[in-house]
Amino acid sequence: MKRKTTRLIHPIQTKEHDRLPNFGAAKTPIYAASTYIFESAEAGAATFALQQERPVEGEPAPFNYARMGHPNLVQVEGQLVALEGRSVGPISELPDEALAFESGMAAITTSLLALLKPGSMLAYTTPLYGGTRQFLKDFLEPWGIHCVPLRQSLLFSEPKIAQGPSLKEPPEHHPSEVSQWANQISGEIGRIPDLLYIETPANPTNQIWSWESLRKLVEYWSVSGNKPVVMADNTYLGPCWQYPLEEGADLVVYSATKSMGGHSDLICGTCVGDATLIRRIRPLRNKLGNTASPFTAWLLSRSLETVQIRMQVAQSNARFLAERLRQHPGVQNLAYPGSGAMISLWLNGGQDHCIAWKFLNQLRCIQQAVSLGSNESLACHPASTTHSGVDPVERKEFRISDNLVRLSVGLEDVEDLWEDLQQALEHAFPQT
Repeated sequence: MKRKTTRLIHPIQTKEHDRLPNFGAAKTPIYAASTYIFESAEAGAATFALQQERPVEGEPAPFNYARMGHPNLVQVEGQLVALEGRSVGPISELPDEALAFESGMAAITTSLLALLKPGSMLAYTTPLYGGTRQFLKDFLEPWGIHCVPLRQSLLFSEPKIAQGPSLKEPPEHHPSEVSQWANQISGEIGRIPDLLYIETPANPTNQIWSWESLRKLVEYWSVSGNKPVVMADNTYLGPCWQYPLEEGADLVVYSATKSMGGHSDLICGTCVGDATLIRRIRPLRNKLGNTASPFTAWLLSRSLETVQIRMQVAQSNARFLAERLRQHPGVQNLAYPGSGAMISLWLNGGQDHCIAWKFLNQLRCIQQAVSLGSNESLACHPASTTHSGVDPVERKEFRISDNLVRLSVGLEDVEDLWEDLQQALEHAFPQT
């Protein structure tokens, strides 16, 4: 069995009619075809019967129409399973499967729509990525799906901002304490949710939700036989430092635009996890028409070959910068989970945006832009960009304040990055 890194570079390919795949090309070409030829009418009928989950007579063709699937999609989804998947899922006891979409929001929205219906309840950790929060508020809630936030104040311990060297779990808790805590949350939300949506570390504050605590909550709910589907957005930390499927999630979603893509040249989303759930999501992806295109899938496939090496360098740079920044008098607070490439900075100088904007406008090597996880370092002001659509009361509650700067550390020379941050801080805080 090939190990993970090898499988990302050499996905399983079978010989076609006693010849090498792709006519011997070292890399899979882009299959820029919208439709695929059937060898016979019987094969065409069998193909559509298979896709529509009707009885199949005869041998179906591998592809019929690119919206339903194509060779580049098969390759990249195989890589996604190699990177993230388990050999057995908790629901179906089948190997995990993967789906690639035309954007991260397409992956999130399609997956939620496939698994929920009017009257369902979704509980979610806070804060969330702004686009996800707006979808819950502006679409799911008016559609009759109850979306209920879980707040850190209901956890066993005080809200935790990541500052240590690693993502460590809190200590074990007495069963009676778990029951009391779970009852309190159940009372807050009114009933056991159909789906629990998790984002940890949280975007943009790096606030951590304990997987141990969340598992205990799901276990407590499951005693009644109503286990919620657990879906985790792992975009912020990335696929190399945290594996939500191994932590108890049934599905993990990504904006593959970020660290998976890593070059700021593609928009893509992914969902990986239990085969039974994936097979509920796939038909809706086909109907909505947001299947990753051949070019998108090809770009992501290329990027996945180097994701582990890229993220190792970005993490090394981020750790170095976090330690330097933490000591600077202009930094009021810093959150870095010890893994990944994302740093959250709260600057001194009050709660308005003036200091933060002054700092951002002085950066030269680090570029001002939204997105994250790319080769180049990026910085943004969440309160006025990615999370500007979040209710101001929620922004205040979740520490998405005007003095917060989100920094995505890239692959540049770390000394150049530090010099850039240092001169921008000196400009913003000339007296320090």
